[in-house]
Amino acid sequence: MQENRKDDGLSADTGQIKISDDVIAAISAVAAGEVEGVVSIATSAASDLAAGILGKKAPGRGIKIALDGDRVEIDIPISVKFGANLPDLAKKIQVNVHDSVESMTGLKVVAVNIAVVGIMFEREAKPSPVFSEGTAVPAGGAEKPGE
Repeated sequence: MQENRKDDGLSADTGQIKISDDVIAAISAVAAGEVEGVVSIATSAASDLAAGILGKKAPGRGIKIALDGDRVEIDIPISVKFGANLPDLAKKIQVNVHDSVESMTGLKVVAVNIAVVGIMFEREAKPSPVFSEGTAVPAGGAEKPGE
């Protein structure tokens, strides 16, 4: 079967198949979330506000997709559990997302870029005065009370 590309949609002899960036992002989000140590896909305040106003929460919110023909690059911002080995965790996410997206879409994944943007501390018997229990902390840290 000959494959032809037209308008960034997959094409077959019977017609064209288009896969939305949102679908690729959702597949990526689920695949990343399957990896032990990932707490969440990070989103911006603006996307959270828009989702609240529009009343829709897409599972791939926060993930950026760059589609070029049948090649795709995926950027995933994540929050992780404190104590996770970050290079190992990122590699596991890359492999899982790569394999999931390629097997489900037929697209060639050229890169899965992971940005660790937050960390989640486990609940402690005595809460830290700086961070409340279960608080995700942005990569830039957090201000101490009174600063």
